[in-house]
Amino acid sequence: YIRERAADACRLLFVGVDWRRKGGDIALAVAEELRRRGLPAELEIVGCVPPRVVPGFVRVHPFVSKKTLEGRALMAQLYQRSHFLLLPTRAEAYGVAFVEACAHGVPCMGSSVGGVTTIIKDGVNGRLLPLEAPPALYADRIQSLWQDPQSYRELCRSAFRTTQSRLSWTQFGNTVRGLVETL
Repeated sequence: YIRERAADACRLLFVGVDWRRKGGDIALAVAEELRRRGLPAELEIVGCVPPRVVPGFVRVHPFVSKKTLEGRALMAQLYQRSHFLLLPTRAEAYGVAFVEACAHGVPCMGSSVGGVTTIIKDGVNGRLLPLEAPPALYADRIQSLWQDPQSYRELCRSAFRTTQSRLSWTQFGNTVRGLVETL
């Protein structure tokens, strides 16, 4: 998937049902900032409908059910062609979308809050930014990687390896088994 991603535009993926809590306004502002800087950014919004009209470089996919074959196929396609998962969530217990992104070799851009910090390891499978980080800081991190294709590809490969080494169900099961055996 990493090699096949088109380089004509920087495709950002936002996944969340709760626009406000997931930081939808920030994600949209990041995409707008990147475009102001001359970087051809596109934003795919999945799971919710923004509370305002969005520009033409944004595509909205209202709630997508992963219980259906069509929903799973659409999500896989979106992850496969995206360059970054952009989810500046304001509050998060865990964040399965981050794990799914890593499984597709997609670096994650998220806020350092709640369970996100157990998934994203800064510089390993994405970038963690402070909760109060402005959209320009997210844009800086994305632009820096976009302009350094070698570093970007290595981060993608590292994100995928992270899934295998610590974010898979197998690893989760091994961890739980170890904890239970210890008790």
